[in-house]
Amino acid sequence: MLVLVSSRVFAAVYATTNDMKHILRLEVPEHEISLGENISIAISLENRGETPLFLSRLSNLSPFFFSMKEGVDWRKNVPRTELGTVYMNEAIYHPTRWNATLEAGKRMDIQLSVSHLFDMTAPGSYSLSMKCFVDTSNVDADHREILKLDKVPIVLCDADRFKDISVDEGVFKAMKGFSEWSSTNEVGGVLTLRITNSRPTAKESAFLYVKVQNVGNDPLEIDDVETHFDIVSLYHENHKGSIPRTRFGLHLASKEKSKDGPGHEWKTLPPNKARFLKYPLGMVFDISSLETYSMDINVSCRRTSDGKTTCSTMSLTNISVNPVFPERFECRVSDIQNP
Repeated sequence: MLVLVSSRVFAAVYATTNDMKHILRLEVPEHEISLGENISIAISLENRGETPLFLSRLSNLSPFFFSMKEGVDWRKNVPRTELGTVYMNEAIYHPTRWNATLEAGKRMDIQLSVSHLFDMTAPGSYSLSMKCFVDTSNVDADHREILKLDKVPIVLCDADRFKDISVDEGVFKAMKGFSEWSSTNEVGGVLTLRITNSRPTAKESAFLYVKVQNVGNDPLEIDDVETHFDIVSLYHENHKGSIPRTRFGLHLASKEKSKDGPGHEWKTLPPNKARFLKYPLGMVFDISSLETYSMDINVSCRRTSDGKTTCSTMSLTNISVNPVFPERFECRVSDIQNP
């Protein structure tokens, strides 16, 4: 049974119950969400019975198993991220393996980032389903029940896909607490990368700030940095294999390959001018489960002087980044306030 319990400005709450003894609630964003935003959901499970409730815990994290579909008819499965694949390991999720307990009169609250479990980098209508196996006896399987919520809607809009992608010099200068890398080539181009020292979080989607500057005396032509999202390559630590792209990242890579033919666009950068880019790393690569990764950044440029064109590349290689995702998963148990 799926019931819309209440609707607030920023969230919709759905619930299911079995004779009011055990109540499962799910809170999801009610408004449309822009691509790239962290999608956080809140779950609560209440034991209003008189005996302990035994749970089949998943991956030593949570008793809940999730699935997600997309499309008009919600029939297409949404692929999991690397974290989602590890988190929802069906091989260890057994409905008669009771390895967690929720005492009578207690409530379990879990908050997690569902956008780090599923590849939600494409716009459209999604539906989230969840279930958990519960039992009032850890011996007798006859007491086993399933609490589940089906097809809870989540909508991602496409309008703001590139929102805040371009940044100006003022934003770049105002940054505080960052690490910086720079590279200069022979034609007067300077490539600068900044990452905040606070370590990119899931909420920030691990943005990179890139600056391309012309310090020469002649105009510099650069690959279209403002729309060219194929400048970054991402690897596991010490370049031990490349990191897979998201669906959005694959779309961008396909788009960039199509630009390599005739008509490929170069933009002219006058002397002492710069272009800035805010690169949404978490939208392009699946960094959901990584602790440390390495990246390379390459920007092509060329300068024409006295009828001669000189091509070059600005490169930053083997840069190590250590992201953290504090809001990925949070669980606490407390007393029920209104038993």
